[in-house]
Amino acid sequence: MKISRLLSTLPLVLNACADESPTDVSQNSAGEGIWYGAFSAGAISSSTSASGAVSTFEATESSGVGLYTSDARVFFYNENEKLLFSNDTPGIIDANLYYYPDYYDASNNNAGSLSFAGNAYTYTSIAGAYSGAVNGNYVMLFDDSYFRGADLNRLQGLWQYSHAIGDWQFSILADGHFTATLSTMFSCQISGEFATIDSTKNEYAIDNVTLLNCGGFDGHYTGLAATLDSTQTVISNDTLLMAIYNQSHGFFLKPVRQ
Repeated sequence: MKISRLLSTLPLVLNACADESPTDVSQNSAGEGIWYGAFSAGAISSSTSASGAVSTFEATESSGVGLYTSDARVFFYNENEKLLFSNDTPGIIDANLYYYPDYYDASNNNAGSLSFAGNAYTYTSIAGAYSGAVNGNYVMLFDDSYFRGADLNRLQGLWQYSHAIGDWQFSILADGHFTATLSTMFSCQISGEFATIDSTKNEYAIDNVTLLNCGGFDGHYTGLAATLDSTQTVISNDTLLMAIYNQSHGFFLKPVRQ
């Protein structure tokens, strides 16, 4: 489904829950969920009622996806502009902004910091603006795949993420530990472990992540992940939505089960 078509349903959704007062999106877990929508500068035109509900807007084909966990860790990825947003401190939505280049360039990966403002309607929508290193708007709709729960056994197996510089080959064990190598540079490796945050929610922490022999990107990272489906009609959990980041760099990856 196209993003603009998806977002055209938002006013109807908001009207259906008009009695609900929005919550400041920066509050702990106010925006927990898996989110899809528009996330770019100039993408949204909206008017806001006295209660804070977004009543009208227009969105371009600029698409975004994100995960906001039950313990208030977050990342959002703007696919068109290749921007990755993440927070270092759970519960604080002020975020680092990373430029995610087509070709990994350690000198041009970290673009600065920014802060978020906006309203969250529980398991329905989040919308607002961000400012700082870049300025723009966002509007995202909740995806109910967040309620399918988390299970490390679900991640076990081989996964592949294809990128312009080569393919990342992931091997994930039943206990969540994983390694990944780059097809064009086998010495460049990622290792770490997945852990459930709340087993009733589709959310995983990625802990103890190390990049080794990857040039200027070497170091320790943390991250988040969730499982998605390759089609809209079958629950397959065959795609991983994941991001890893530290104070200097951030990466968005979307491995597919092999």
